[in-house]
This record gives sequence, structure tokens and C-alpha cells, in this order.
Amino acid sequence: MPRKPRPPRKSTHKLTHFLCLPLLTSSSQPQWQSSMTQFAKSLETEPDASILTKAIRPLGTIHLTLGVMSLPSDDCIKAAINLLNSLPLPPPPAFTISLSGLHAMRQAKWTSSLYAVPKDDEEGRLYSFCDKLRERFTEEGSLVLETRPLRLHATVLNTLYAPKVAVKVGVRGSESGSDVEDERADREEVVGEGGLEQSKLEDGKAPVDAEKIGQEEETKSKARKKRKRWPLKFDARELIKKHENFEWVKEVRIEKVAICEMGAAKVEDEGRDGVKRLGLGEEYKEIASVPLP
Repeated sequence: MPRKPRPPRKSTHKLTHFLCLPLLTSSSQPQWQSSMTQFAKSLETEPDASILTKAIRPLGTIHLTLGVMSLPSDDCIKAAINLLNSLPLPPPPAFTISLSGLHAMRQAKWTSSLYAVPKDDEEGRLYSFCDKLRERFTEEGSLVLETRPLRLHATVLNTLYAPKVAVKVGVRGSESGSDVEDERADREEVVGEGGLEQSKLEDGKAPVDAEKIGQEEETKSKARKKRKRWPLKFDARELIKKHENFEWVKEVRIEKVAICEMGAAKVEDEGRDGVKRLGLGEEYKEIASVPLP
């Protein structure tokens, strides 16, 4: 019986932008610099200190993500910007938040990223505003649909951006206890995975040393696979416990909603607009924003 043809896959576009609340402002920068310096110092006694200290996110990238976007054309970008500019702003008072603690995105015993959580006011104004924003942008097709509840967080450490570590094949899944989603995500981050090269045949016959060549190539392939490099996964439980009451920033105002391009870029001490950015390291390119009261 002939096999039925597979249905065509839905066409997908790569993620290009994201909607966010930038957290670094002229008033919050001194607090961020102080807390990040303290945090970096606390990592010096960790087993993987050399990698973890390089995984701390640059000041210029700190933000709260509301959702990710796939805007493949200029028209899509213009539509998203127009939507942002047309949205009604929340009434005063301003959103003033504090961020504290340290949390893992998935399992704390085997994680690659850590984040701080913003404290909302008693009325939950910040979450309410963000939920409405996400809903509107999703309805208009400018935001990728997300079925999970919004979880506002500011990533402060992510080993994806630090030097990778060599891990033996088969070790990660068996020892980590990580779920399928973790494994799939990590596989997508792997670069330069080698494969077994095939020997060429001439006139239908294998060359005299084909078997030897095949064995050598297989040995090389196995060695390459054993040297796969992955973002470091580490046990963050003690680190999280130690920073349970750690205060990153206190009573800082969220000044705007922004649409930014994916992929942070290194910045000089003086940014594109002439504003001094000493110590920011990297920042996301902002294509549009609206000020908040």
C-alpha cells in the first residue's frame, strides 16, 4: 500500500523583534551597576565562575519582555509601530517597581539562565497593563501567539552568551533530568556539529584503503560528537538561596514601552545618539517607543 504523502509544513518566519519594557534609565543605572557588580563578585566562588561571570547580561540589555515578534517586511514593521503609537496610555501614577531575588526559568538544579522578578503593586497594575498590551498586539498579528501566562522577568545571567562547554554525547539527557523542551532548545543552539564523511567510490569499486579510511573517519566523527559544545547547565539552587532577598533595584520608574530588534549589539562608551553609555556593554536597537506617564 503506497504511503500517504506528508502534509506540507506551515511556513514560518524567524523571530525578528520583541515588545518590551526597558529597565535601564538614567536614574536606575547607578543601582543596576552596583547590584551587578555585587552579583559578579558573588559568582567568583562558584565552581564554574570563569563561565558564569561571562554569562552576566550587559546593563544595556536589561528589560521585561512582553512578547516576541516575526516582522519579515517593512509593512509588518510599520504596522507594529503604528499600533504602538495608537495605544492608549495608562493613567497616572507611574509604574514604579523593585526587582529582587534570583529564579531559574526551568529546573534550578540544571539551568542555563537566571532572572529577577519585578514586584507589582497591590492592584496589579503592571501585569494588567502588560496583559492588555500583549493581547492587543497578538490580536493584530504583530505578536507571536503565546498560550502560557505572562511571566515578567529580567534576565540577569544566561550561559548561552558565555563560552560553551564540552559535554559527552548522551550525558546531558541522562544526568540532567531536563525535559524534552530543554533538550530540543539546546540542540538548536549547537553549532558546527560534525558528521561522518563518506568515501568516494571509483568505477563501482572501493579503493584499497577504503576500510581504513572509513574507520579513521568514524573515529574522527565520534571524537567530534564527544566534543560537542553546549551552553553550560549548572546547579543554581545554592546561588538562588543565597540571593533570595537580593535587591537589584528599588523603586525605579518604567519610562517607556519599546519595540526592539532581536540580537544585542556592542556599543561604544558613546551611543548612536551621542548619549554616554559608559559600561553598558551591549544594547538592543530600539525601532520605536512610547513614553509612559
